[in-house]
Amino acid sequence: MRREHLRNLLLLILAALILIAALWLPAATGATAGPSEGYYCGAIELPGRAIETRLNLALDDSGGWTAAVDFPSLQISRMPAEEVTIDDGSQLYLSLRFEEEDLLVEFAGTFDPAANTISGDYYQSGMSFPFGDPHAAARAAAGRLTDLRELVPQWLPACRTPGAAVGVVMDGEVIFSEGFGLRDIEEQLPVTPQTRFHIASVTKTFTATLLAQLVDDGLLDWDRPVIEYVPDFAMYDEVATEHCTLRDLACHRTGLPRHDLVWLGRAGFDRDELFAALRYLEPSANFRNQWQYCNLTFAAGGTVAERVTGERWEELIQARLLDPLGMTATTTSVAAMEQAADFARGYGSDGPALDDYGNYAPVGHFAADCVPASGALQSSLEDMLKYLDFQLTGRAGGERIISAEQLTEIHIPQMAIGALTLASQETPVLNGGLAWAVGPYRGNYAIFHGGIMDGCTAEVMLIPELKAGIVVLTNGQMSALPKALTHEIADRLLELEPSQSVARIIAVLDQMGGDEMGGTPVSGSQPETEPPMPLESCAGVYTHPAYGTITITAREDGLAGTYNGFAYVLTHLQDHEFIMAHDPADESPYPPMAGSIPLTFMLADDGTGHAVSSPLEPAVSPIEFTRAE
Repeated sequence: MRREHLRNLLLLILAALILIAALWLPAATGATAGPSEGYYCGAIELPGRAIETRLNLALDDSGGWTAAVDFPSLQISRMPAEEVTIDDGSQLYLSLRFEEEDLLVEFAGTFDPAANTISGDYYQSGMSFPFGDPHAAARAAAGRLTDLRELVPQWLPACRTPGAAVGVVMDGEVIFSEGFGLRDIEEQLPVTPQTRFHIASVTKTFTATLLAQLVDDGLLDWDRPVIEYVPDFAMYDEVATEHCTLRDLACHRTGLPRHDLVWLGRAGFDRDELFAALRYLEPSANFRNQWQYCNLTFAAGGTVAERVTGERWEELIQARLLDPLGMTATTTSVAAMEQAADFARGYGSDGPALDDYGNYAPVGHFAADCVPASGALQSSLEDMLKYLDFQLTGRAGGERIISAEQLTEIHIPQMAIGALTLASQETPVLNGGLAWAVGPYRGNYAIFHGGIMDGCTAEVMLIPELKAGIVVLTNGQMSALPKALTHEIADRLLELEPSQSVARIIAVLDQMGGDEMGGTPVSGSQPETEPPMPLESCAGVYTHPAYGTITITAREDGLAGTYNGFAYVLTHLQDHEFIMAHDPADESPYPPMAGSIPLTFMLADDGTGHAVSSPLEPAVSPIEFTRAE
């Protein structure tokens, strides 16, 4: 049955492709010109499905026309036509005969030489089906995006964003690909479609796809407990330890909140150490009770992939996704990105945006080496458009590299997220998929993911109904532009009235700041008082099995400290409470705790500090560091 079905589809496509060959129109002068040899494209419009075809038209030694047809979606190429007739250069007739079924199919139509397409009718067994341009909708959509070339340069300063790369792929065609603004302010270098940006948490969508491929291969199962693959896996909660699956890790429902300061700024912190540290992190919700975004548990999914394959995450991503998709500008480390000739330097705003960006300060890119599966990738606009097209089709160069079943699995809802403050009018609710967020965008099924890291903000969006993908990459930290601009583009693609997303969402995001870095508690100012204990009694080394080490020293001018390699100064607040703030003399790039962090000393009976606590993760009890012996 499958063979017969494929043959029927081929017949339909062949007829359509032959029509394309005959569609070469007369020249503008009115003279009749014959068609040129080469490829012509079209699609047979069956109920519920369009079969894309390509006709290779050629002249034989006697000067007669021959045609061979490709059906990319059916993985069929060079199928010969039985009869090809072309009249004045604009009309085509084609017939095909399938010998085993004694089935004759015919096609009649005309050429569009400007677009190298054909259109007309396909006939089989007394039935007819239209045959037309497979990319007409994409070309029409491209025309609705032209105003962005004027608008985006105006929006960049409003979003405090030096540069952006903006692209759209639709129905397999790149219909918009532009660089705007500057990738390097100091050198005045422009953004191009080849410029490489840190894509931060958009990396998670790659990891979810990798896990799905391993499920296809039978190496993993979304619903098998992780502990069965990795016996040393453990979480704070025994129930979570015993029952947590890859699905739980990938859709953020383990009960753990962000706990981001476990890994941010931890130079040399190994991913296996981080995997082991999960057992020391307090949850803020019951297992599978609530969606809570967590980089740590998602990174654990990458570690599981490493353990079952014996390969590093970087190697798996390269071999299974980057190489097949031809993503040659995508890297798995900041060091590799910064060796490229065309990469975007990161920037953060020191205050209100100025038109000339004079207030922007360079920000070093953070290397997420200990959580690579959560945020280690860098990429270009050109590469990301390839990736989004793959997310819509599951194919790389016509070859399927993930099953349709598993591609659907990562794109469907798994856990309710709830109201989305950032864009409630367009997307009133969101659900967590496997890495992706899934929800209605103004009534249309859409799939999203964003990323924010030091010096970058990115956003990607899929609209499956249109076979469309949108990507916005920027070098502005916590920029409002990517989210707002994906909405502006979606409005145009869907032919909806403008939602004014830029004006409204920029205002909301500017008030909220970014959420990628987690919440940093900031204490209000209070009059400084004298501490009730000698400062020397507080000096010491304090450790936590997951959060690392705080070292406190007593100086003539007060207490100072280091936390995971960064320098801080302590100011007394009241009783045993201090405020720890980054030491301005420390030249380390962008410490993980940029705000003011409360720190409370707990004293032993002899008056010396035996522990310190700090609300490094606001969703749980203060994190307690005990004095090292």
